[in-house]
Amino acid sequence: MIKRAIFVFLIAALILLAGCAGGSGGGFSEKDFYLSIAGADYRCGEGIDRAVEGLGPEYGYAEGLSCAYDSVDKTYSFDSATFYTNPMPDGDLISEIYSQSPEAKTSGGISPGASKEEVLAAHGEGADDLGNLIVYRVPDREGARGRGSLCFEIENDLVIAIFITTEPM
Repeated sequence: MIKRAIFVFLIAALILLAGCAGGSGGGFSEKDFYLSIAGADYRCGEGIDRAVEGLGPEYGYAEGLSCAYDSVDKTYSFDSATFYTNPMPDGDLISEIYSQSPEAKTSGGISPGASKEEVLAAHGEGADDLGNLIVYRVPDREGARGRGSLCFEIENDLVIAIFITTEPM
């Protein structure tokens, strides 16, 4: 009887630990929360200066009074991507990166033009499929979803744009 109880306990523990392991074979996590554009990786929460230096001096610029911060939100539009920033004490930090360019890639190698099936194969099945939008949310430290999102705009089962955002999706 004791041997059986120990056996059942060990099986239950293995199942529980396998669910928490997060393995390398699937699932979207914080390490995947970036876009590679023209050979460089960009993340939300970092300063805009590196993007301006890396993508060059030719860009569109707009700003507007921030609803959430005591200054202005800014938009930097390059040929390959648009960066949205929020004013923070440490400078303007990226809050969203949006791209329709084949130069932009996710951690799974997905660019605009990929199929919906390729997205799911590269990033796993843990997404919310909203029809024209597939959303992967970065889990917070307690496992809840909502610290950021990787999103794919879908039209006719093809990706037409990708973006990462810190805004709730």
